[in-house]
Amino acid sequence: MSEKVSAKTMVANQKTVQTKIKKEPQRAQAPLAAPTATPATTLNARILILSPDLNNAMLGRQAVDLALRVRAEGGHPFIASPGGLLKLELQRQKIPHKMLPDMRASALGHMVAVFQLVRWAREQHIHFIHALDFSLSRFAYEVMLKTGMHTAISLNQPVISVLAGRNAEVLRSFSRVIVPSSYAREQLLQQLGLPESVVRTIIPGINLGIVHYDRISPQKIQTLEKNWQLPDDQPIVVVPDCPLDPVVFDTMAKTLKELKERNITTILFVPEQDRAFILKRVAGFGLSSHVIVTSDIQDRIPALWLAHTVLVTGFQGQESLRALIEAQAMGRPIVAFNRNGLGEILLRDNATILLPADQVNRLTAALTRSLKLTTEQRQAFAVRARAFVENNFDRKQMIEDIIDTYRELREIQN
Repeated sequence: MSEKVSAKTMVANQKTVQTKIKKEPQRAQAPLAAPTATPATTLNARILILSPDLNNAMLGRQAVDLALRVRAEGGHPFIASPGGLLKLELQRQKIPHKMLPDMRASALGHMVAVFQLVRWAREQHIHFIHALDFSLSRFAYEVMLKTGMHTAISLNQPVISVLAGRNAEVLRSFSRVIVPSSYAREQLLQQLGLPESVVRTIIPGINLGIVHYDRISPQKIQTLEKNWQLPDDQPIVVVPDCPLDPVVFDTMAKTLKELKERNITTILFVPEQDRAFILKRVAGFGLSSHVIVTSDIQDRIPALWLAHTVLVTGFQGQESLRALIEAQAMGRPIVAFNRNGLGEILLRDNATILLPADQVNRLTAALTRSLKLTTEQRQAFAVRARAFVENNFDRKQMIEDIIDTYRELREIQN
């Protein structure tokens, strides 16, 4: 390892880089899509935003942000969800909302939730629904049939992969389908036969404020260092989207063993329901001393700040895309597989490596090269990468794109 930098030093250097970024803005490459001009007319629509669960920090906050943007455009937002911690925020913002029973608990719960939402939608004279997640597609479809409203649905990448080759009658009933990448769009168009006019590509955006050192808090980062017993004098690799397939994971484990032999720590993020399974495999490969397995998504951004290199596999769909954007916003060198649209949002740079999706055998060499970058190279990349994210992946632009989709639905409804 030609350049060993402690995690604490990396954090301090990154804080310095954050101040430089504002002084040295530069476009790393052309934007992926030109910003859409906002029409002068108001969004004269009553829009129901259907969120899976407001307890989900990402989707819950997105539902509230969309509702506030609809109101700012002259529309009337409504939010429905099977519960959540943001209820007080909805009350504070005076956003009309309805807490539904958990439609996944039982067939009766599903039926009651449909009945309640149909009745509420009619009472409020709502024009159309936007379901923020595929888990609500059947639910939204039944509400649409009973009310005659037009409907949009957002699909994440794993769902699109599962749907490939299956019957798409439910999807064909939606007026708009929103996907996170051009790759996903082509998959839907070719394999599910959806009309081109129906499928919209809206690349995920992030709140740039939350990927700033001062917003994360040094105390949070130091707490993670202590809890995970991270070494001060060895590099750290963070994998925000650990593969869960046994064959894929076991192949990646060979690289993790080589990292262990060089005393390099790896942090794996996995869904809670899969944590025990991954822990068992980590122990089976003798990696427990150098591999940390965590399921707390709230730790992802602080963990990325501690990373010397970030490996993004693409196996968790939209979460992979968002994690890749976050890592670039924080200036972390990247190794990524060209899977599920990751290649569309990765800055091509000497501090990033894009591997073919099926060439896991090249992972060790790629991580070794990435970890050998000097502090000066990392800091220079951080400036370029942050500018790249600011130019292309601001959450405000994502919301603008969704608002444009709402305008389209309103025109269809008219």
